[in-house]
Amino acid sequence: MWTTLASVFALCGTPSPAPLVATPTPVSASAQDAQDLNLADPIRAAVRWMRSQQEQGNGSYGNSVKTTAIVLRAFAGCPDRYRSIDGPFVRRAAEYLVSKQTADGLISDDPKAPVEARRVETRIAVEALFALADPDSKAALGKALAALGDEEPSARDPRIPAEASPKELERVARSILAEQTQPGRWEKQADLALVMTASNVVTLSELERLLKKSAPSAAAPGATLTPLPLFTPADRTATLAALQRGADFL
Repeated sequence: MWTTLASVFALCGTPSPAPLVATPTPVSASAQDAQDLNLADPIRAAVRWMRSQQEQGNGSYGNSVKTTAIVLRAFAGCPDRYRSIDGPFVRRAAEYLVSKQTADGLISDDPKAPVEARRVETRIAVEALFALADPDSKAALGKALAALGDEEPSARDPRIPAEASPKELERVARSILAEQTQPGRWEKQADLALVMTASNVVTLSELERLLKKSAPSAAAPGATLTPLPLFTPADRTATLAALQRGADFL
């Protein structure tokens, strides 16, 4: 690729950008540990289990706005980034949340519950709909945001330290994985299994994203990038001469 681009730049009389080559450098132990940590498999195992828990009658999870919303957040944030188009396990759950919206814009299980309790449910539902970015629920999301006023969806997971190093991120991930009661499931309390599993998937998915971001380049593990020399006028002359010889041969 760089050879082709350099030739094009030379023939146009334009200096080519300096290409990059990898020079191996040692990988830190913490970065290597982060690379060795597999989060995708337990996340996918949890997603499979959560999908099996969907209520076939109304499409919800746990017959609850809160539980359905946190499960949807897990689906939307996991490495496979599920959306409504991916199937009824997402689409019907999103429709369930929308169906629970009342004229005042709030989304809750019980429209007669105290307003503050309904606002809490609405905030959780908004985070799920916001993460899904589903055109079919855009109107409901707008109404819910208007009902909440100036409140914004939460953007940061409180279990993940700000500016954490790869080693700190790995420690949090391993502590969460250690609490599994079986692969891809957290259910120390049966009635909270869906909520606990979905919450942990949300956190693990964010940790997986951050660890990938902090890992060395896949193209050159443990490498720094050193620019090669620019394509010089002499190189340009040699290239043009080679092209001319080819043309003369033809």
